[in-house]
Amino acid sequence: MFCADSENYRGHSDIIAPVFIDSLNKWQMLACRETDPDASPRICMYDSAGKRIWGRVNEGHIDLGWAARLNDDRSHIVMGIKIGHKSCGPDGRFHDSYTEHVFNAQTGEPVELGFSVYKTMPVDINGDGYHEVVRGLPAANGDVMDRYGNVVGNIGGSVALSGKITDMPGEQLLVYGADGQISLWRDKNAEDCAFAVSRYNNPFYGKALSVSGNGYNWCILGGI
Repeated sequence: MFCADSENYRGHSDIIAPVFIDSLNKWQMLACRETDPDASPRICMYDSAGKRIWGRVNEGHIDLGWAARLNDDRSHIVMGIKIGHKSCGPDGRFHDSYTEHVFNAQTGEPVELGFSVYKTMPVDINGDGYHEVVRGLPAANGDVMDRYGNVVGNIGGSVALSGKITDMPGEQLLVYGADGQISLWRDKNAEDCAFAVSRYNNPFYGKALSVSGNGYNWCILGGI
């Protein structure tokens, strides 16, 4: 148990996502802050004892964020999205403005991906150990992109749950459409590589996947 930045932060973070750094064989933690607007930075990475490793973005409401294995060596990219006013309802969550911030997870250096990560989530659909990026949050368009931003498909709805839901290769997406239809999506050509299997076998993976009703199920597996 620890409290990160206990001396200078009194708000709450919209995103708390564990990130496993393979090169260090250690867990770190991404935090994207919403409240306590006078406290900075707003996007932070901590070690497993709660010590801040780096922090970026000095102001604003960071409402969305994730970690995903997008680098060539399968190391993580992290992102946080600063928003203006938001409204939430049965048709989804809407923002009147937003700014995307993307960083190398280990160094905190800014990264230019070349495509928008707004309302996206990471999922390894084809089992190659890299994450695809899906516009699967409510009111998004359902596009499935590879790690370079190329659209490779569309799921036709919003994601309720993602991960190794079945014993089929790759990770799957449980999707609900505007018409109320529930569907399970997968890549029929997926093949699980050894690295992907090691992700699924991480004890944290199964535990996190089982906790599917806390609002984090769309992003928490990306850090593994």
